[in-house]
Amino acid sequence: MALTAWMGIALAALPPLATPPLRARPPVVVVDPGHGWSSLHRSYTGAYNRWADVHEDPLALDIARRVAGALSARGAEVHLTREGDQEPSDYNGDGEQTNRDRSYFALNLRRLRPEASQPRADLYVSIHLNASPDPSDRGTTVVFSEVGPAAEHVEESRRLAEAIYGQLSRVLPESAPPFAINGLYMDRLALPHAVVEVVFLSNWADLQWILKAENRQTAAELVAEGILEWWGSFPDPGVPPRRGGAPAPPQR
Repeated sequence: MALTAWMGIALAALPPLATPPLRARPPVVVVDPGHGWSSLHRSYTGAYNRWADVHEDPLALDIARRVAGALSARGAEVHLTREGDQEPSDYNGDGEQTNRDRSYFALNLRRLRPEASQPRADLYVSIHLNASPDPSDRGTTVVFSEVGPAAEHVEESRRLAEAIYGQLSRVLPESAPPFAINGLYMDRLALPHAVVEVVFLSNWADLQWILKAENRQTAAELVAEGILEWWGSFPDPGVPPRRGGAPAPPQR
């Protein structure tokens, strides 16, 4: 890839994004800005580049808001797990603010957001920025779970991850292709999902790229494009099959 394209100079030369059909109805998407400020620990919980004094959490929120805006502009219904700096609320009522609240939010959407048009989300996408002990690691990574309740939708999740990865790879160096990571809160997501690590904060070139607002906007629009590409790939009415046909039971 030419250096000019990587540094954001030639992004305007990319072919225009196609708008996939939204079929019978638009998707209901939960967009999760990863991590957030923890009142308990009095600190951010995400990755941190101490040399540049840059935290993952505010950047993840900024990109997630841009993803939500790009999706909403193209007809999708979008709900964010957190709107501000703090970690998501104690949605499941267990007295703690943990990643379990993120999966609970997506699976019990209308209980928490009465204005939602569906009992639960059609899909869940979490926005993160990566970090590695090896500063040469760079590029975008997209992962999903394939065990527990998430196993029910593993093929849809894999296709969603591949669609988002394919779009981001138009402007970002390719990292490992989408793969499964098991044993985390994503295992509880009984619906199609993907966790997007947009770039590595620990890589200097990646860091400089993502600190530019115009590049965060480009990344967000490409994530949205991947989501809509995936959604438009299903036959009418444009929704992936839901095993059992009923909303997932509450999870705590």
